[in-house]
Amino acid sequence: MPSAQGPMETQVWYLKDDPKWDKEKPYYSNIPFEHPDAKQTNLETEPSNVTAVDIRGREGEFDLEQHGFCVVRTDLDDIDNIYPNFADPYWVQDSYYARLEKWMRAAIGDDKIRRIYIYDHTVRRRDPGLAVESRGTEGALQPVLAAHTDHSHGSGPTRIQAHLSEEEAKSLMQTRFQIINVWQPLFGPLEDWPLGICDPKSVHQEDLVHTDLIYPHYFGEIYSLRLNASHSWFYLSHQMPNELLLFKNYDSKLDSPTRFTPHCGIRNPMTSETARPRESIEFRVMVFYNDE
Repeated sequence: MPSAQGPMETQVWYLKDDPKWDKEKPYYSNIPFEHPDAKQTNLETEPSNVTAVDIRGREGEFDLEQHGFCVVRTDLDDIDNIYPNFADPYWVQDSYYARLEKWMRAAIGDDKIRRIYIYDHTVRRRDPGLAVESRGTEGALQPVLAAHTDHSHGSGPTRIQAHLSEEEAKSLMQTRFQIINVWQPLFGPLEDWPLGICDPKSVHQEDLVHTDLIYPHYFGEIYSLRLNASHSWFYLSHQMPNELLLFKNYDSKLDSPTRFTPHCGIRNPMTSETARPRESIEFRVMVFYNDE
């Protein structure tokens, strides 16, 4: 098992404190606008210094239900052989999704789960030649600096309905369901730009700002995160490919204190000069439960 790096002084990019958000909704468009003066986004963020606590050596203390995130250690032992295949989205979907579902069922409890549906994944390969704030391009997506959640209270059910038939969605949404992200490095140990996770219980409702996310095929909504000194940040140092970070982005259980887990890429100031730039894959998974 890798050794712990310890607490890390770093920065998190929060939604800029601006009174305009009282009248104007933040948005980001993934499609080009025809009007030359139209902006892809009105989002403005600014960095704030934070201390991210290393959970290495304490992985077993964190639980998906109680903390909104957890670490799952898997039996993955062939990452070097399959590494080139992660460039092929069809291979990932046809061959790797089944492994991921098996690991998630084992971690959550197969007897609790009615259905798992993996609807999306994103591969990111950091390019040191690009500006830190660059989003990159298709095939070379960069770490996301802005702290956010992938869904809001309203967009969780909308995402379900976008992928399942009306009849199936209605049936499965009768009981508790969650949208869980699974984050995994493609090599290890990872030093460069690990994933930062904010304890959802340290986040106040007013810290979460509704933000539109526009795609050619889908209109979504996320939460951008406002700065609050109460926020507690965590990361897993020297993460290995067989270690999965699971974190909730939506939970239909309204009284859960961990419904939405803010996250973002964070710079590791202790990264060695020879460290390999971050390469990671992130899966987005619908989990439907038998009861609740």
